Amino acid sequence: VARRLGSMARFNDEAIAAYSAVWSAAGAPVRITAFAIKTWMELVWTRNQPDDRKMSYQSGLRYLDATRPQVPNMTPEESALWQEIEKLVATYATEPSVR
Repeated sequence: VARRLGSMARFNDEAIAAYSAVWSAAGAPVRITAFAIKTWMELVWTRNQPDDRKMSYQSGLRYLDATRPQVPNMTPEESALWQEIEKLVATYATEPSVR
């Protein structure tokens, strides 16, 4: 069981790194970055290592601020993903660990 958990943790860390590379890529379209950061936020939040939850909240907030000017031009699908990130950030803001 410990070996399996170690493999899962490694896979999770690799997924976190991969999603981070996608959502932080300058100029990448919202349809791609929104899905990537949402998934990254959820993975980091669940991993819950020291400062993970604060980092997840702060990164989501920065992403929303950076992409807010694009909201009027987003497709309905992009807008829906963006709103899901907004909800996650609002939920995460209520946790004492993010302060």
